[in-house]
Amino acid sequence: MYVLLVLVACSVKILAQKEGDLRLVGGEYSNQGNVLIYHKQKWGLICDDMWDRREAKVVCRKLGFKGADRATHKNKFKHLGEVTPKFWLDNLYCRGFEKDLTNCRHLEWGIHNCQFREAAGVVCTADNPILLTTTTTTTTQRPTTTTTPDPDNLQFFNDTNTTNDTRKVQITRPLQQDGSPSARDFSEQVEKYQMRIQGGRNPLEGRLEIYVGGRWGVICGTKWGMMEAMVACKQLGLSYAKYNTKISYFGGDSKDKIFGEIKCTGREKNIYQCQHHEFLQGEGNDVKCERTNHVAGIMCTKVLPDLSLNITMLKEHIRLEDLTLQQLACSMEENCVSSSAYKIKKTSRDWMYNYRRLLRFSSNVFNNGTAPFEPLEPRERWEWHQCHMHYHSMSVFTHYDILDEHGNRVAEGHKASFCLEDVHCEKGREKYYSCQGGTQGISVGCSDIYMHDIDCQWIDVTDVPASDHYRLRIHINPENLVAEISYDDNVVTCDMVYTGFSVTLSNCYLSGPHTLQ
Repeated sequence: MYVLLVLVACSVKILAQKEGDLRLVGGEYSNQGNVLIYHKQKWGLICDDMWDRREAKVVCRKLGFKGADRATHKNKFKHLGEVTPKFWLDNLYCRGFEKDLTNCRHLEWGIHNCQFREAAGVVCTADNPILLTTTTTTTTQRPTTTTTPDPDNLQFFNDTNTTNDTRKVQITRPLQQDGSPSARDFSEQVEKYQMRIQGGRNPLEGRLEIYVGGRWGVICGTKWGMMEAMVACKQLGLSYAKYNTKISYFGGDSKDKIFGEIKCTGREKNIYQCQHHEFLQGEGNDVKCERTNHVAGIMCTKVLPDLSLNITMLKEHIRLEDLTLQQLACSMEENCVSSSAYKIKKTSRDWMYNYRRLLRFSSNVFNNGTAPFEPLEPRERWEWHQCHMHYHSMSVFTHYDILDEHGNRVAEGHKASFCLEDVHCEKGREKYYSCQGGTQGISVGCSDIYMHDIDCQWIDVTDVPASDHYRLRIHINPENLVAEISYDDNVVTCDMVYTGFSVTLSNCYLSGPHTLQ
């Protein structure tokens, strides 16, 4: 007595097994499945952390489809049952127009924090996708065990009825011993849990509560941040997060802690797609929280600012300049030079004549949101700097880094928001914020421009050796102190060649803080 599996194969494009090649597996149709990528002569999965339609577009175009209908998460297509290939890529971030996934930002190959249930997949746009069917003929009441192919060694076989540019691929669908499909994993079951906000003064704010095991509980607020609040407001249909609260501002001290820590990138659609470091799954598994009054809460809003950096101005105004420490006296008060300068000041009698080499550039920060960008602190808390004769409304408005080819920081700088104002506005927009008027902020449709000749608009590169493999990274609102619609365009990263006497930028792109390693 035998079980005969009749596998209906379908025509697919030839995928030569070379570095970076892609494959879809587990889908019912030829245009869908979990994504496998080929690296070091082995096929591996991609983690669904930060996986969205932009990455899906790159995959689908690479496979010859017109585009992507959607990105899928949580091992939606149950890839190859019991066989678990390793994860090759995690924290993948594409802009959507790259030719290959290998051109996108990601962690090092093989570095990840994912489980098998977090495999990423796609559904590609196709007019007539081919149905992949499996017909089972059983002559005994007890099915025999079928062998699942090793995903590292899936072999294509020639078919005489295909053209030269197509082959057929063998696909198997393993069943459990009782003949039923594979059980739904925990990550899918968790979506059944309900979430609500309670204790707020209005429907847009309150503590977060999760319904688990017949009871409502709360999230520990110790490490609850803006990114997590963004996802929570999004999931509840309350648009955007304006503030996150870490203590029981909205009550809930006596509630059970359901989640100990949640880590989100801000791009997830719901809390369950975030990383959960502790979860109360049953009796005896109490979640630890530093204090009972650490309860996560949110304040949501319909409108927010959304900042973005101008790459063109950055590239056009990049330059080097040498200045003495005497000329940089005010800048030294604001820690705008490297640590070696302060050592020289302490140890050398002629420190004021020591030259520093500065990498200067201009920044054009545009507000493309639906509300003004204003400092978090009220005016009475702004810090007055006598040397420059201005207020600092934010201690760090922009952070600058130079990274080597291994991602190590070799130099850094920062810019305090000493004068957030409307320097240039789009047609039909009026300037409102002005340093001379005592107000600070950036109106909707307006830009605040820091030219390269302004103090601290630089990185001190005096101690940086020449190299062709640097990256310049500029991050606005780096501490996420002011809420924005999205932080996905707050970081500019460029390849940088520094000869010691000249500097060149290339391959600049916008991204979010989730791409930072």
